[in-house]
Amino acid sequence: MFNSTVLDLVILLSFTYFIGSLLISSLQEIIATALNWRAKDLESTLNNLLFDKEWQPFLNNKVLNSPFIAVLRKDVGKFPSYIPAANFARAVMEPLGGSDLNKIAATLSAAPAFLPGDLKTAMDDFLRQAGGDVKAFQSQLETFYNTGMDRATGWYKRRVRKLIFWMSLLVAILLNLDTIKIVNDSLKQPAQLKANADQIASAMKDIQYKEDSTGISVRLPGKGSAELKVDTAASKASLETLSTKIKALNTLTSQLKAAGLKIGYDNWNAAEDEWAGNDPAAYTTFWWANILIKLAGCFITVFALQLGSGYWFGILTKAINIRGTGKKPGEKQSK
Repeated sequence: MFNSTVLDLVILLSFTYFIGSLLISSLQEIIATALNWRAKDLESTLNNLLFDKEWQPFLNNKVLNSPFIAVLRKDVGKFPSYIPAANFARAVMEPLGGSDLNKIAATLSAAPAFLPGDLKTAMDDFLRQAGGDVKAFQSQLETFYNTGMDRATGWYKRRVRKLIFWMSLLVAILLNLDTIKIVNDSLKQPAQLKANADQIASAMKDIQYKEDSTGISVRLPGKGSAELKVDTAASKASLETLSTKIKALNTLTSQLKAAGLKIGYDNWNAAEDEWAGNDPAAYTTFWWANILIKLAGCFITVFALQLGSGYWFGILTKAINIRGTGKKPGEKQSK
């Protein structure tokens, strides 16, 4: 029962979706980094943090020129990808009196021309709530900033969800990750399916996977025990270079090949034959019906990939554990 063909198929599909999800996450991170989405979203959020005409001059002339912000810039003149709340709070406090609440209160009372009216109103309230405690005052500013950053996170995630959907469809078609085809081919060759499941179960012993609110870290078996890190948080800049991420894509596709999956097509003619129904292994000889079935198989993969690598890693681990509780060859099942 535990070594059934169905369970082997679950392991193969779960592994395919797990590696596919990591592949999509890596591609998404590469595109987001290349297009500098985080910095752009952060800049847009900061510009709209206070809907006050005086906010942007104060932001550009006082806050962004503060050493607490300048130290975060990778290149002079470029907007940082990430500003910690503490740095923002210190950058706002510095031109108003630094860590001296009496100076800040005096500056607010004088209402200098460079200070936005809405910011003055907010900081007056923060001063009252702080009760003379500078740490409490800074904490209020940090909370104010984090609330604004929640908007940036929402914008980023909505944009990323759209990107992930279209990337998943493109990857499913180009790599021929057609779920219906994978199922049909596997059920026709149960011995090969079992060998593939055995290979995956063996590889999983060497895979270390960790996912938290900031991103994904996974160590894959193979040459050099490659480690892949994917930052999925909208509030944190990536620490890896693009070249490192691109190299990791080869490691991911090699994992699919190692599992026994045929990735992609032999050539353009082979792809055309498979989609048009000219291939002997095609679903049907009617080209339009074959294309619809191929698309259906790819869309099943697309929606599976939307669930993420963490979901499929959990399913895969459980399936392998269930499979491993069965009777081993030459071993009597304990009563």
